[in-house]
Amino acid sequence: MIVERHLKITPHVFLLNEKSKYEHGISPVGAVECAGMARRLVRDSLTYGGMFVGSELSQQALISWRHQVPSDQLDWDKLGKYGLLSTTVLGPFLHGWFRLLDRMLPGTSPAILVRKVLLDQVVSANVVLAGLFVGMSIMDRKEDIFEEYRNKWLKSYQNILLPCIFARSAIIELFRQGKRQCEIVYLLKVPQQTVSKAIHRFNELGHEGDRARRGRKLTANTSVNRKIIKKRLQRNSRVSMKKIVRETGISKSSLLTCENKRVRLERCRQLKHRATGQRWERILFTDEKLLTLEQSHNHQNDRSWSAEVPGTSAIVEHCQNLQSVMVWAGICASGKTSLAFVDQEEGGVKINQEVYRRDILEAVVLPWAQQHFGDVDWTFQQDSAPAHKAKLIEDWCRAHFPDFITSAEWPPYSSDLNTMDYSVLSILQARTCATCYKSLKSLKRSLHREWDRLSSSILSIQLSSIAENFKSRLDLCIAAKASHFETG
Repeated sequence: MIVERHLKITPHVFLLNEKSKYEHGISPVGAVECAGMARRLVRDSLTYGGMFVGSELSQQALISWRHQVPSDQLDWDKLGKYGLLSTTVLGPFLHGWFRLLDRMLPGTSPAILVRKVLLDQVVSANVVLAGLFVGMSIMDRKEDIFEEYRNKWLKSYQNILLPCIFARSAIIELFRQGKRQCEIVYLLKVPQQTVSKAIHRFNELGHEGDRARRGRKLTANTSVNRKIIKKRLQRNSRVSMKKIVRETGISKSSLLTCENKRVRLERCRQLKHRATGQRWERILFTDEKLLTLEQSHNHQNDRSWSAEVPGTSAIVEHCQNLQSVMVWAGICASGKTSLAFVDQEEGGVKINQEVYRRDILEAVVLPWAQQHFGDVDWTFQQDSAPAHKAKLIEDWCRAHFPDFITSAEWPPYSSDLNTMDYSVLSILQARTCATCYKSLKSLKRSLHREWDRLSSSILSIQLSSIAENFKSRLDLCIAAKASHFETG
C-alpha cells in the first residue's frame, strides 16, 4: 500500500500600504531579494578568493619544501595581492559567469556537464588568466602590464586545459621518459590517483587505450530508444515500465531483429497496397485479453492521494490460482461485435483452434458479420496466435469470409497496428477491473455493461477514425523502416 499526503500550506502574503511602499524606495520583498543576492555574491567572492590564495600558497609551500627554503621566506606580499585581486575582481566575475552558465545550459545530465566544462575552459579560463596576469602587473606597477600575460598565457592555459583532455597520454609519455609519479603530479597538476591508475593500466595492457569492455554490445540503451521512451513519458508519465517494454520492444525477448524489420516492412507495404478506397473502413479488427477476478493494480504507478491515512479501501489483495476468463472482441469503423468468453472450464482459458472456431468464429463473428455487413465485402483481421494461424482455422475463414488477413500477411510484432490491442481492450480492462469480483459471472456482467457503455463514449468518436488511424499507422511504420514509431 502506497500512501501519499498533500500538506495544506498557507502561503505568506506581504501586504504593503502606500506609505511603506514608497518610504524607503524599495519594497520589503525586493529588499530581501537584494540582500540575498548580495550575500551570495560576497560568499562566492570570498570562496573563489580563498581558492586562489590557497593554490598560490600551496605552490609556494611545495617549491620551498623541494628547494628547502624556510617558511618565513614565503612571498606574503604576493599572497596579499592574490587575495585582493581574486576577491574583488575574479571572484565576482566567476560568480556571474557560473550563474549565466546555469541559465544557458540548465540540467545536470552527463552531456550538459561536458558542455559546461568545455565552455568554461574555453571562455572563463582565458578571462581569468588575463585578469590574473594583467591585474598582478598593475599592482606591481610594471611599465608593460601585458608583458607577463603574453609570456605566460600559453603555458598556463596548456597546464589548465591539456591535462583535462590528454591527461592519460601525457602521463604515459612522462612515465616512459623515466619520471616518477610525484614528478608527474607536479608537472601536470593532476591528482595522484589519476597518475597511479594510468600507469597501472599501461603496465597491464602495454598501451594507453581502454580495457576491453565485458559483455555484449549495448543495443537497447541507445539514443534512439531514449528519445522514444522520453516522448512516451512526456505524453503519459504514469505508464508502467512493463507496458513501455511491451510496446517499444526494447526487451531482450522482443527486440526487433533485421529480419523482423524486413518482414514487417514488406507486409505493411502489401497491406497498404491491398486495401484501397473504402476497404479500410470494412476491416474487422479482433483480439483477446486474459482477465482475473482480482482488482487491476499497478504497484509502480498507481497512487492513493489522501490527506489522512486511508482505510481498507486502499488495500489491494492479490491471490494465487484465481479464476480467470479470456475475453474476445472485435471492432470496425462502423460498429462492434458482442463479447465472447472462454472460461477455465472450457479449454483451460487458453484458446485452442477448436474453441476458437466453435465459440468465437461460428458463434459470434459469422452471425454478426452477416447482419452488419450484409452483401458488402469486408475483411477479417487476426494476429498470429497459435490458434489463429492453424491450417484448419485459415481454411475455415477462407471458406466463410469474403476476405481475411492470414498469419502470413499480418506484420509480425505489430500490436501497434491493431486498435484492439493498443487501445480498446486496455480501456475496457481499466474500467472493468477497478475493483475485485467474487465470481466470473459478476465479472462478465461488468464487462458487458462497460462494453455497451463504450458505444456512447469512446467508440462514438473513435469508430469513425479507426480506418484513418490504421492507414496513418501503416504510413508511419513504413516511414520508420518497420522500426518503432511515435504517433505524436
